[in-house]
Amino acid sequence: MKMSKDILLSANDGKYNSFPGMLFTKEKRLITAWRSGDLHVESIPAYIKGAYSDDMGKTWQLKDLLMDETIDARDIRFSQSRTGRIFMTYQVSNAAPKIRYSDDNGDTWNELFDFSTMFEPDTHFGFGKLVEDNQGGLYYGIYQYDVAGTYTQKVVRSYDDGVTWSQPFIVNNETGKYNCEMALTFIPNQSNLSEERNPAISTGEGFLIGVIRPHSGDSFIVTSFDRGGTWTKSDTPLGFTAHGADMIYSEGKLIISYRDAGGSPAVRISDDLGFTWSDALVLSEARGGYSQLAHIGTGVYAVTYYTDEGGFSTLGDEADVFFRFLNIDEMPKVNKIWRFLTDQSVAASSNVLVKRSMRLDRYSKIKLFLKSDAIHKKTIQINWSFDGVTTAFSETLSEEVTDNFNLTLEAKAPFITQIRIYNSDSESSHVFNFRVHLVS
Repeated sequence: MKMSKDILLSANDGKYNSFPGMLFTKEKRLITAWRSGDLHVESIPAYIKGAYSDDMGKTWQLKDLLMDETIDARDIRFSQSRTGRIFMTYQVSNAAPKIRYSDDNGDTWNELFDFSTMFEPDTHFGFGKLVEDNQGGLYYGIYQYDVAGTYTQKVVRSYDDGVTWSQPFIVNNETGKYNCEMALTFIPNQSNLSEERNPAISTGEGFLIGVIRPHSGDSFIVTSFDRGGTWTKSDTPLGFTAHGADMIYSEGKLIISYRDAGGSPAVRISDDLGFTWSDALVLSEARGGYSQLAHIGTGVYAVTYYTDEGGFSTLGDEADVFFRFLNIDEMPKVNKIWRFLTDQSVAASSNVLVKRSMRLDRYSKIKLFLKSDAIHKKTIQINWSFDGVTTAFSETLSEEVTDNFNLTLEAKAPFITQIRIYNSDSESSHVFNFRVHLVS
């Protein structure tokens, strides 16, 4: 299947149609839904409307899924558990997230859980789909806002198909940081990763991985190897801003759809569990995003997203929802360059410790490219630490060498946990810019 043109789903009805979700069900039905209101935020009423296709997107039937006159229902996401039950999650503005379910392939919907029974109104916000692990556990990402300006990411867990939910587990909590939405997915067992570093992998349990959106700057990855109980934040930024993202793992790849820093909907892929990514496939130059992905078949995916030509907060705004098939072979290839640090100053006769993590999906050769602002006459020593085992490499630069050198080494384990650079020049400090290239 070739990459398709965009299909307009929302009927161009003059409404602010936005925040869509999508699912390709086990029964081969395409289900899409979106929020239909008048404004980007706090638009009451804002309904949930949708479109279904039973012929792989050739024709679509419009649906009214939730027509509550009293609420603003937004951020719709879909998922389906191994039992066949379909879940629709959405956020109610000024209230709390809710979950509805369908046991008849989306023909009828019933309320399953209202998180206002757990949280005070307008304090906890749900975003993203329910994610299922390999034992039927369900996970839902929630973020909490407090008066100090801190957003705390949390995860709740269910073992009974969404009927009851655990108290939240803290994912990330940084004072004064505006980190909000999290795209979450589950990675099954990866036998080619370090079992010593990640003991849960050796048991076949797999792990949860999330991408969190900050208010500004690059998004970052979080992981949990104990079913959401504890989380680790990667020291290395994602390399791009993923706003309103959705992420799936399929065919050995992570695929993420999101709104980029310029406001356009885009898609990227990663074949090493999120540590290097392809260039972005921009779906539309118009402002929009808040997309959801679905795996259709081998090498074929679909995405739904919205675009807004006018703005985000003016009465009379219009936005529309689109659908597109994606062929994995036609997407940009993964660029195997990993940038650890830029513009880092190393004082004379001192050292800098670069606390960055890099996970490889196989044992690889690593090449370090280092560029400085000055001529080096003395030795620069570079220490690599693989899972806590440090190996030092020294390079003495002659007076004729100006500003570049590189080193190649074999990775001893698939995790690089730190790089330390020593500057033995007693006269001046230097600014370094360096990156890592995966040779093989």
